[in-house]
Amino acid sequence: MTPVDAGLRAAGFTVIATLARPIGGNFGDKIGAERILTIVYAGIAIGALVIAFSMENIIIMTASCLFIAILAGLGNGAVFKLVPQLFPHETGAVTGIVGAWGGPMIRFMQLEGRFAMGKKMCRVVIFLSLGVNIILLQWTVEAYYSLEYKWVHVFTLIACLSVMITLAAFFKWRKLEYKERK
Repeated sequence: MTPVDAGLRAAGFTVIATLARPIGGNFGDKIGAERILTIVYAGIAIGALVIAFSMENIIIMTASCLFIAILAGLGNGAVFKLVPQLFPHETGAVTGIVGAWGGPMIRFMQLEGRFAMGKKMCRVVIFLSLGVNIILLQWTVEAYYSLEYKWVHVFTLIACLSVMITLAAFFKWRKLEYKERK
């Protein structure tokens, strides 16, 4: 793949995700942001698995990336519907934090550039761990607002473990990647 082709694919991802954002907000208004996000998380996990095992087939990989772009946009719109519900007195600050973190996560999910050349199993572990952390974050917030503090601690502990697994897989991938280049 040429650098221009990779750039066009990345731009297409961004355009599709941006166009899907208002649709996600609209769905969030109609059927609830929580439902939309649950569908989005499951879909992104499926799309990531397809990408992880289809790196050799550019058509399947591109279609999966575009599928994830649509879901990322839908999820982005739903998140911004959810923020005022969960943080009615801090909506501005939380929206800023959500917006600031959204950009790096979208870039990570694009699977372009150096990250696309990693080993399959490391990619699967990294993406599944990220999916687990996203779901755990949702459950932690729900447990906190339900005053079920025991579960907040349990979910946070599991998320920390998942982050350690993600980091271990990432460093293993980097090691394998640099070993291949030598």
